[in-house]
Amino acid sequence: MKLSPALAAIFLAIPSLVAAAPTATPAGAVELSTPVTANIVAFPREATCNAPIPTDPDDLEKYNEEMRKMSEATVKAHTGERMCKPADFISSKNKQVKERVKKACVEGYEMCVSNRKKANNACKSAGGTVDQGHKDALQFCKDKKKEWSNKKV
Repeated sequence: MKLSPALAAIFLAIPSLVAAAPTATPAGAVELSTPVTANIVAFPREATCNAPIPTDPDDLEKYNEEMRKMSEATVKAHTGERMCKPADFISSKNKQVKERVKKACVEGYEMCVSNRKKANNACKSAGGTVDQGHKDALQFCKDKKKEWSNKKV
């Protein structure tokens, strides 16, 4: 049996057309409504240090205080990270603006480093363990601080 070139082309194209066809969304599918941020991508982990919750009221008070300290330090660390506006550094031709951005970035990442350390210490004091994600976050801040400290204006 001989196939015409047009018919052969159709038979060859059918699998790719079927594969590219839109499909119905599964019932359990979830669409992301918020953009993925760098922190989510860089450090996908639980936001906890897994400290056991004590039953003794005095220990529970200490635990709650340490967890509060850890939470506050983490918020301050994120604030430090957001102080750095690299787009301003890249887009500006003004040396003074670049110096100001560089200084803000170094200070911001220093704030990030010190507060990440505080958060890790509070986690340990609460009886938890510092997981690899927390260690990676601290190292990220250290690396960025060093990078901005060495940046030429």
